[in-house]
Amino acid sequence: MVELAPAAPAVLSDDGILWFSYPRRSPNLETDIDSNRGWETLLNAGWTAISEISIDETWSAIRFVLNPDT
Repeated sequence: MVELAPAAPAVLSDDGILWFSYPRRSPNLETDIDSNRGWETLLNAGWTAISEISIDETWSAIRFVLNPDT
């Protein structure tokens, strides 16, 4: 995340959309990213989370767009 967030605007079109998938929290899987935490790097780089979807029983994804003022 730390490496990808700053580079994303250079490879996306002006109206590009960035999706990040992450594993849901469960007793069998540890992760430092979930729907509420771990996104600070993207948010600080000017991205805004605009929607979240369920991919399957284990994975979810959040859709980000770059703030126009960034």
